[in-house]
Amino acid sequence: MRPRNYMLLLPVLFFLCCSEATQVSPAPVKKKKSRGAGFVFRERMIKGTDTAMVQLRGGVDAVLAQHWFLDDANDVSDDKLLWENGNGERLFPSLSLFADSTALENPRGNVKMATWRRELHDKVNTIILNYDNNEVKHLRIRELSLLRLKLSWRDGEDSFWMRFRADGLAHQDVHNDPFHPDNNKWRIKPGKKESTDEIIKR
Repeated sequence: MRPRNYMLLLPVLFFLCCSEATQVSPAPVKKKKSRGAGFVFRERMIKGTDTAMVQLRGGVDAVLAQHWFLDDANDVSDDKLLWENGNGERLFPSLSLFADSTALENPRGNVKMATWRRELHDKVNTIILNYDNNEVKHLRIRELSLLRLKLSWRDGEDSFWMRFRADGLAHQDVHNDPFHPDNNKWRIKPGKKESTDEIIKR
C-alpha cells in the first residue's frame, strides 16, 4: 500500500479510537455499607428551640409547680418515709409538680405518676395527688415560699410531715423537663409480660 493510502486511513482510525473511548465506562465505586442501628430510638420531640428555665412568679399554684427536694433527713417526722422496706431505695425524696397538672413522685427511684390540683380543705391549702393506680393522697400545705415547702398528711391514725426546698425555676415548656411524666413512662414496670408491639408502643 502506498504511503498516501496510509494517510487516508489515519482519520478513520482516529475516529474509531475516539468512539471506543467514549463507550468505556469507569469502574463502579463500591459504596461502603453503613452499619445501621439495631434499634429505632423514639422520643417526644418538642417543636422549636425552647429549653429555657424561667423564674417562677404568680400565685400559689405557680409557685408549687416546680421540683421539690427533701431538705434534710432531720426534717422528716418518720424514717419510714425515706426508705423502702428491705431494698434500701428512697421512698419519697422529692416531688415534681408541673403546670400542666401532672406530677412525678420519687423521680430518682421507684417513680410514681399522678395528677395534682390544689383545694381548700378546712381553710387549709391542700395538694391532692391522684395516682395512676387510683390511690389518692391529700398533702396539707403548712408553709410555702418560692424556695421552701412544708407538707403534712395523715395515714390512718398517724400523721407525717416533711420539709422541701426548691430553686424557684421551671422549664418554660414542661415537656422539656427530664422529670416530666411523659419523659419517664418507660421507667414504669409493666404489670404483666408484654408483647414486642406493646414494648415498642410503650
